[in-house]
Amino acid sequence: METVLLDQPLEEMLRIDEQITPFKARLNVRMMHLFRIYEVDSSCTDFGIEISGNIIIELASTIHEHRNYKLYFDNWFSSISLAKQLQDKGIWCVGTIWENRIPNPPLKTDQELKKEGRGTHSCAVDSNSGIVISNWFDNRVINFISTYAAVEPNGTCKIWSAKDKKHIQIPRPEVVSQYNKFMGRVDLADIIIELYCISMKSKRD
Repeated sequence: METVLLDQPLEEMLRIDEQITPFKARLNVRMMHLFRIYEVDSSCTDFGIEISGNIIIELASTIHEHRNYKLYFDNWFSSISLAKQLQDKGIWCVGTIWENRIPNPPLKTDQELKKEGRGTHSCAVDSNSGIVISNWFDNRVINFISTYAAVEPNGTCKIWSAKDKKHIQIPRPEVVSQYNKFMGRVDLADIIIELYCISMKSKRD
């Protein structure tokens, strides 16, 4: 596993994502600070969490601690243990998280949220760490983890309603707004990668 550090000043908001397919398309990513080339037989430092979380902690080692930096990542990386380790370093985070990585989920079930309708959410805060776990229902239920953003201020967003045949406004918690704002372009890149799968040929010497 090789890490390459690029000579770019760090922004306060930093996005981390995995990409496994080569592609040729236009990207909306402003700049790249650091990337890691991952191979099946490679390894990284074990920080006592899942390998995906270990990668985050290793990448975060290039960030000055307790300087109010914020990391954004998706559910492949997220776990409560990862959020706690970043929090101990004074690095804040927001990410989506798989339900099976939330022990005894203290949230409304998918069925309950869907019954109440789009824009419904539930939220729980760990009394010791202050880590926020929440979920939100739009077209599907999405789970979030955060160490600095929760529900308030609870805003709105415009969506298309097939039932009403028009755009409508639904509630959107602050943690969702933060994730969409800072991970939206990276998620768009993932979609482009899936659409433009380019086969590559190697050249023998």
